[in-house]
Amino acid sequence: KLILVERDVFFAAVQAAHDRGLKIAGHLPPSVSIDEASAAGFDSIEHLGTGANVWIACSSDATLGGKRDIRLPVPSWVLKAPFADRVFTKLMEKPLINPAAFAKPGDVALLQKALDSYDDARAGGLAKTLAANRTWQTPTLVRLRTQYLADAPEYQNDPWLAMMSTRDRSDYVNVLDRFRRLPTHVRTTYHQAYDMALAAVGLWHQHGVPMMTGTDGQGRAPGQTLQLEFREMSKAGLAPLDILRASTVAPADYLGSTDRMGRVAKGMDANFLLLDSDPLAAVENLAAISVVVRAGHPITTDDLAATIDKLAAANGSPVVGYSGTGSRSGSWSGTRRRL
Repeated sequence: KLILVERDVFFAAVQAAHDRGLKIAGHLPPSVSIDEASAAGFDSIEHLGTGANVWIACSSDATLGGKRDIRLPVPSWVLKAPFADRVFTKLMEKPLINPAAFAKPGDVALLQKALDSYDDARAGGLAKTLAANRTWQTPTLVRLRTQYLADAPEYQNDPWLAMMSTRDRSDYVNVLDRFRRLPTHVRTTYHQAYDMALAAVGLWHQHGVPMMTGTDGQGRAPGQTLQLEFREMSKAGLAPLDILRASTVAPADYLGSTDRMGRVAKGMDANFLLLDSDPLAAVENLAAISVVVRAGHPITTDDLAATIDKLAAANGSPVVGYSGTGSRSGSWSGTRRRL
């Protein structure tokens, strides 16, 4: 997975991965456009590429690409040091909870210009390019939502907060407060960016861009479960069957493992779910989990809930806001249902 690298390293890594028969996926550095990444054969783009890259590619203003700040958030010499992972983690500990809360004014202004100059024809052309090159997308809309809509009340009151350590919860609340203190026009830009993200995912799906469901985060930001991702993809216009495929047969296809994954059939890996409701009738029914079968071993939702209770007790955190058993109602009213 590529995250933050210099431009020449990005293209060299893509070539090196393919030379070794490996897939390569991840973020797009600010110095690499989404068109260039697709043309180079980058296998899968996460989070719509991060930053304003995708919106610059869809803009009628051809000058915006040259206005990107292509500097990495930490000095390049740090990234080359043997202790780079520790330094990076320390410097980015809070920004990784929500990068939007720490964005530079110039980056926000560039994002707004790209959104204001959005061009349907350019967006359609990009969608056709991604489909033709089979550049997979894992949008992780829930990650973008927790970034761009962090002032939504559900993030301040999420029951999962009770499951976090005292330090992680403190950091999370601190970053939420930082986002809410941003100027109104900045938060308005972010809200618009999320609406555009939903529209982009819907457009790409219509053009046949290969897509998978996924989440993100370090476990330090509530609101990023796969079930919530299903609902956001539904808002983007994907039908329940499309979402089910993006969670099963599509990842198997991406991994080249359709001979053993992605279907419930004799001879396949025994990893699947039993649902209490028809997943094709409504996306919410994907949360009506009765049994998880992992490596052939059945685990009921009551078993899973008991495990969560045990972990919560060990952490000194109560399970709050929970009613009912397992996740069968498909509601996300409590911590146990975030399975």
